[in-house]
Amino acid sequence: MVLERYNVKDKDWLVRTFKLREKWALVYGRDIFCTNMTTTQRSESMNNVLKHYVSYQHNMLRFLQNFERLVDNRRYEEVKVDFRATQCKLPPSLPIEILNHDASIYTPAILKMFQFEFSKAYNCVMEIRLEHETKTTCKLTPNGKRFHHTVKYDSSNDPVSCSCKKFEFAGILCSHVLKVLSSRNIGKIPS
Repeated sequence: MVLERYNVKDKDWLVRTFKLREKWALVYGRDIFCTNMTTTQRSESMNNVLKHYVSYQHNMLRFLQNFERLVDNRRYEEVKVDFRATQCKLPPSLPIEILNHDASIYTPAILKMFQFEFSKAYNCVMEIRLEHETKTTCKLTPNGKRFHHTVKYDSSNDPVSCSCKKFEFAGILCSHVLKVLSSRNIGKIPS
């Protein structure tokens, strides 16, 4: 354990902080959907937005008025982006069935992220570890890397999961899952 290795077991603050690591260490939060944002990104982004609307010199009424204006402006920007997404569909970067399917269901911004993951899939080496009836377990190693990820797929009812937890954390399929789906000739994202 880290506390023993560095001989700091007697430091109460470090011991308490280490016990709470599930709350602050990103690796423990990969199961929680966060649209691929870390806590520092969220706070830095909000601080940047807030500083244009509020000031420590404002009284409470002025603060609330400016904050309401901020919320209204953010909602308006979101409506504009939603409208643009409904008016134009990006063509897929390649004429591939799964990309055509994704272009019909994703917003342009999400489609770009998906296409990036799709392109990374071809840079993974896939090794089938276990195949039993409808269940398959694969080991995927990005080219030139030593680490690997494990993808589990069940063709009977389409559940697919990856040890990297990108779908759970970011909401889009990772390159590892896409490699497995591609190897199985699956042209649509499983429901």
